[in-house]
Amino acid sequence: MMLSLGWKKFSFFEQSVKKDHEFPQAVGCCCQGANSVVAGCSDGSVALLDRNLQIQQAFQAHVKSVDFVAYLEVGRKLCRTR
Repeated sequence: MMLSLGWKKFSFFEQSVKKDHEFPQAVGCCCQGANSVVAGCSDGSVALLDRNLQIQQAFQAHVKSVDFVAYLEVGRKLCRTR
């Protein structure tokens, strides 16, 4: 029996460039939420994006950059820290 030490390629999705998106500039951190992506930006704002990367909601969370965001499923809370 021969043992292969090479990497096996898995094709889970096809790579493509999405040109019509609203993904914010200067994203410092992001996490996955309930059917959305939560992005924390260097200007202190937080944006919630849908699967098509369209902004569904945005708000100013801090006066400085947002360095960490976490989506907590319990009660659907969004946590941010500086």
